[in-house]
Amino acid sequence: MQYTDNLKLDLVEGTDNANLMDFYNHSMRLIDQAYTRLTVDYETIVKQSSDTANLVAQIEATVAALRTAVDSLATQVAALNSSVAATGKKVQTNTDNIAELDARVKVLEAK
Repeated sequence: MQYTDNLKLDLVEGTDNANLMDFYNHSMRLIDQAYTRLTVDYETIVKQSSDTANLVAQIEATVAALRTAVDSLATQVAALNSSVAATGKKVQTNTDNIAELDARVKVLEAK
């Protein structure tokens, strides 16, 4: 008995008995099984594709939320940098004032 390469359907040979109904029914079952496997594979792929699309949407939403949080943190850091710079200027002013007062105190102590 010979069979087709892919679906392994029965091939009738010259020496076979002419019971075509058995060959036909067997071949139809093989075709049906192949179709069922393809249908199941297709449905699995469709579900995985849908699951993947949902996962991508969730990841995109998370990334958007993280971008918003990073932007907010960047704004807060900029505000803190300004505050630190202003405080640094006040510290320098106070240091200069203390040095000036210290010099005056030394002049007064020397008198």
